[in-house]
Amino acid sequence: MAYAKQGQEGKTRLERLQDTARDFAHFLYNRDNEEGKITVLGRDGASWAKLSVFFLIFYGCLAGFFAAMLNIFLTTVPEKEMGPKVRRFLDNRPGLIPTPLIVKSGEVDKNVKKVESFLKPYIGMMNNPAYQNCTNETRREKGSKPCAFDLTTLGECYSPEKNFGYDEGTPCIFFKMNKDNLDIFPRDKPGFLTYFYPFYSEEDWYAPIAALKVNTTDAGVVLCQVHGKNIEVTETFRLNRGAIGKARIEIQP
Repeated sequence: MAYAKQGQEGKTRLERLQDTARDFAHFLYNRDNEEGKITVLGRDGASWAKLSVFFLIFYGCLAGFFAAMLNIFLTTVPEKEMGPKVRRFLDNRPGLIPTPLIVKSGEVDKNVKKVESFLKPYIGMMNNPAYQNCTNETRREKGSKPCAFDLTTLGECYSPEKNFGYDEGTPCIFFKMNKDNLDIFPRDKPGFLTYFYPFYSEEDWYAPIAALKVNTTDAGVVLCQVHGKNIEVTETFRLNRGAIGKARIEIQP
């Protein structure tokens, strides 16, 4: 260290800077080091070759270990049609999502667009060869076509020409679930159509729909809950608080 300081004595700041730049340039590329070899970043070709082989083997082993662990993990994942591996968080805990969630009489176009977007996958389903027409006596088998949902079974709630009741102040709210003590359409077939189940994780499967007609003359709140012997529900009705099997709909005239 004393030698380095001694060598810098008597030099200007510019000269010291030039020496530093020259030393750094030699470190990057030196055509003639003490051993007469060309070095790059302080290493000659043989040293770089050894280092490259080491890292090639190291990262190759690391990639192989990662691939092996990933393969072991994938063997624990069930087939797509078998559903989630851990089901204790899903069994008997159905979601109940109304469309729309907030009904405002002054936002007819906005509400109608939400309903149209919700019903779009169901349009033309009855004539689609990818689906089958099921009955109450039908039970889905694995590998069979999904059941087609007939929108006309929603009765007066399926009325695009009337904007689904929003033009008349008696709009319809659509569910993927139902509640018994409400005026649900169709009247003669309340509740879910059970022949749509079980669900085998098909991409083109759509749950059956129930619809509820409400009156928007006065402000109010509609509380909906799924009923069933094997269905668990939460205490809260608010979806943003983690409601399961329940839904809260606000009516704002």
